[in-house]
Amino acid sequence: MLLFIKDGKLIHLEGDPDHPTNEGALCPKAASLRTVAYSQDRVTKPMRRAPGTDHWEEISWEEALDRVAIKAKEVRDATWKATEQIPNSKTGQTDTLNVNRTEGITFLGSAEVDNEESYLISKFCRIIGTPYNEHQARI
Repeated sequence: MLLFIKDGKLIHLEGDPDHPTNEGALCPKAASLRTVAYSQDRVTKPMRRAPGTDHWEEISWEEALDRVAIKAKEVRDATWKATEQIPNSKTGQTDTLNVNRTEGITFLGSAEVDNEESYLISKFCRIIGTPYNEHQARI
């Protein structure tokens, strides 16, 4: 994309005709980028809707990150699986395998994520113990 900025604000965008893949064509998401970036409805601060209410309230970034961390830890602890019983077709017995994973957390990547970010997301998923890491492009 070619972006035209004036006084620190995006005033025009268009596809790059020299790009080898799209030759300047833009998908609807890219074509609407300027509208999305400056929309009055765009959320720019963390918001929370408390249980039982119908409205959103603004919260601090610190509170938002703390809430996510606490909930992720709760779910991880509640759904942690250390071992799994697997039938062994050769011996007819059941083998116990160490799996060390959480089955209550999954991660869905975005089409906006580049290769480097995808790598970091996959590392993060391994750190927290979830094997469920999908990407929007595959779905």
